[in-house]
Amino acid sequence: MEKRIALFLVSVMILGLSRETVNRRLADLEKRGLVQTGRSEIRIPDWTALESEATS
Repeated sequence: MEKRIALFLVSVMILGLSRETVNRRLADLEKRGLVQTGRSEIRIPDWTALESEATS
């Protein structure tokens, strides 16, 4: 497992989020074009748009 994925999973556990919650949120972000998910990776094509979403 890559270090960045392991770090993501630890962060999720610390926040107390379930895998289902994370998957739902990622699916929503992907539908809106803010992230792209694939096998063991999450791509962020437009950091500015994602930051804007996070701060709104």
